[in-house]
Amino acid sequence: MRDDADFFYSIPLGQFSPVPTARTPPSAAHVEIKQAACGRPRPCHAAMGVGQSASENQWDPAVRQRRPAGRFVSAFAVARGTGQTFAFHFLSAERGGGAQLSRHTDRPPHPIPRARQATIPRNPVPSTSLSSTAPRAAASLVLVALRPPRGAARRYLYPTPSPCAVPHSAPPMASPGAAAAASSSALPFLLLLLLLPPLAAAANVTYDHRSLIIDGRRRLLISTSIHYPRSVPAMWPKLVADAKDGGADCIETYVFWNGHEIAPGKYYFEDRFDLVRFAKVVEDAGLYLMLRIGPFVAAEWNFGGVPVWLHYVPGTVFRTNNEPFKRHMKNFTTYIVDMMKKERLFASQGGNIILAQIENEYGDTEAAYGAGGKPYAMWAASMALAQNTGVPWIMCQQYDAPDPVINTCNSFYCDQFQPNSPTKPKFWTENWPGWFQTFGESNPHRPPEDVAFAVAPEDVAFAYHGGTNFGRTSGGPFITTSYDYDAPIDEYGLRRLPKWAHLRELHRSIKLCEHTLLYGNTTFLSLGPKQEADVYIDQSGGCVAFLANVDPDKDSVVTFRNRQYDLPAWSVSILPDCKNVVFNSAKVQSQTLVVDMVPERMQASKPDRWSIFREKTGIWGSAYGNGSKSSFFLELPVNLRTGNNELALLSMTVGLQIGLEGEYYSLFKPEQGNNQRWTPQSEPPKNQPLTWYKVSVDVPEGDDPVGIDMQSMGKGLAWLNGNPIGRYWPRTSSMDNRPV
Repeated sequence: MRDDADFFYSIPLGQFSPVPTARTPPSAAHVEIKQAACGRPRPCHAAMGVGQSASENQWDPAVRQRRPAGRFVSAFAVARGTGQTFAFHFLSAERGGGAQLSRHTDRPPHPIPRARQATIPRNPVPSTSLSSTAPRAAASLVLVALRPPRGAARRYLYPTPSPCAVPHSAPPMASPGAAAAASSSALPFLLLLLLLPPLAAAANVTYDHRSLIIDGRRRLLISTSIHYPRSVPAMWPKLVADAKDGGADCIETYVFWNGHEIAPGKYYFEDRFDLVRFAKVVEDAGLYLMLRIGPFVAAEWNFGGVPVWLHYVPGTVFRTNNEPFKRHMKNFTTYIVDMMKKERLFASQGGNIILAQIENEYGDTEAAYGAGGKPYAMWAASMALAQNTGVPWIMCQQYDAPDPVINTCNSFYCDQFQPNSPTKPKFWTENWPGWFQTFGESNPHRPPEDVAFAVAPEDVAFAYHGGTNFGRTSGGPFITTSYDYDAPIDEYGLRRLPKWAHLRELHRSIKLCEHTLLYGNTTFLSLGPKQEADVYIDQSGGCVAFLANVDPDKDSVVTFRNRQYDLPAWSVSILPDCKNVVFNSAKVQSQTLVVDMVPERMQASKPDRWSIFREKTGIWGSAYGNGSKSSFFLELPVNLRTGNNELALLSMTVGLQIGLEGEYYSLFKPEQGNNQRWTPQSEPPKNQPLTWYKVSVDVPEGDDPVGIDMQSMGKGLAWLNGNPIGRYWPRTSSMDNRPV
């Protein structure tokens, strides 16, 4: 999960189909729950600067929701029901002390997570000790790993934010596909202003300078982000329900081009990529949907969502005024729009899609593309409008977005942002609740007080669930399998306290101000050197005030309308009647919960125990970078023949495809469990590069998330029941000598 000093990344899998086998009962779990008081924040840019360690951080420890030392570097599976086992497959080079499983749960009346960790024995017990009296289901795990590199790692914390600045941009590269791979976008959050009519009736969606307008009325809409391929379908209803319970009226998601168009004209919409199913889950919950088609989305997704096959289409240059790229981009966009129209999912058809997006954060790099940049951006907007969706289109961070496309802001703070036309509303499409994790760096955090402080005066909302970069979908430099993002709903799908509860109270408070915010006139008042008020008054006499203390260190007492108000440092108070404070961003009322993952010993489930398969390694060497320094140097002797010599470089941590023999034969699939290439082992070999491992183990009772501790496995890839659950790579931080 998360810790500001230690890295624990999880891979929730939901209800992946198990494989029948016998099992033995797991031992009981031991769970420890800690509770802490709430603390006071400091501004994100003051306390979360680049290079700061957690010890330098001024946040109260209670706010950080500390996790145990980073022992759990791969966690996965929401194993539904009881009496199941997992069959694990690893491609690995080193297995030292054995892998471990863990789980954590939530229980009423509050969503209190519990943790369970189960150890696969270092020396598997003889097969005669296994119980086969009760036939059960099994789960299969395959891992592929390299020898673990050793080296120091620097802490990674927030970059210093600037208003409406995107921390990473994507300059054009020499190769056609490089521009798509370089861009990085963070999790989106959106607060829109609109009417909430019955979803069954066709709606007229427009906008003015204040808000979206549906059927002639303005309303305030709080939208939260859930990326459908970063969780499994079994999780979607609960994720959407928890977002709604937290105050959301709308869900937004990217559409991932390379997950859907796997070859030119060949489409995939099954399992985690069932976009229509996800849209209907949102619709069934009574929520609106914002469809961010892109189809370049960045999002720390491999190649930014652009299909790798497009790199090999002759003459293609990504994201510029290039005919092959534009042709394929238009084809995919049209395919998605037509699919949504066929299901009658746009609001103009009586569905729940009220906004659509084309491209993503292109304005930050448009100039770097030279003469082809602006024509491409204008073409993208025109192509989107020609789709005739009946709903407005937006372009994030697109400062020259042509009318009627709305340009929007993505950042930690967007208070200085203004749309490029007085006829367009001010939209904050991404307010990042945390940041993404990179291998070799500590896990970033953003306290709920600071998220609320940024939002309260601007009336915007947050992302709710980051999820998991399954398989090789993680993009950017060394992005981890976990995309937890310190979001209000964590990677497992559990409510993160106090963040989830604090933001729910903020949403409720903003809703009390809805009419006056949308129809009132605004006035700015200075209440002191670093204290201010934004006051809204409507024609009916309604009055709303936001009192802010932007001093990051000192509390203040201000006088507003002949009353005194206490304002903690770096906070905003909301007064829906200009008299009574219903919410202050620095005052967290929710409890803070801390989860300790406690080991639980597991037993292998099949008599063959471990099996291995060795890849042909050729010339072997190891070199690596990390999230803060991606470049590295490797020198190896190579024997060359006379004439042409072809060299192939294998990378386990980045890239989409690596061409392993075991993958060619699909050894990770459950039906390949008896493949003759597998060699049974009583104790798997250690320190062997490019070695596959396979084992079946028991699953703890219950339906809680289950995790595996991969510290002893080195570096590589893992599969569960044939499903790719992602990369793993334990690293040791040079700052505290703990795994990250």
